[in-house]
Amino acid sequence: MSAVYFDEWSCKEDMLEDFCIEEEGLNGMEVLFAICARDNYEGLAFVLMKSADGRLFIVDGSPDSCGDLGGQWFPEETIPEILKKQLSYSYMSDRPHGKSRLLEILSDIHVH
Repeated sequence: MSAVYFDEWSCKEDMLEDFCIEEEGLNGMEVLFAICARDNYEGLAFVLMKSADGRLFIVDGSPDSCGDLGGQWFPEETIPEILKKQLSYSYMSDRPHGKSRLLEILSDIHVH
């Protein structure tokens, strides 16, 4: 599965640069979905990754007043069911194309 990038990110390098991390910061995980949207003094940054052993991790950041995401790279383990519930009431409510694509990806994931 190739990664899907939305809004301000068009590739992995964009994401890594905004979070101020190197490729090694991914710890071998595959990026499945990533979105960054900044509007004035608010925005969202979200990354879904899959580890080599099949576990899912997310990074959920919020650009500061300068639009910076540095220091917010903290992957947290999750499962599709929890993430689907979070999507129903949280980030990406104003990004329907990104949200629907993320839900498609989640429905295709087989977690070990």
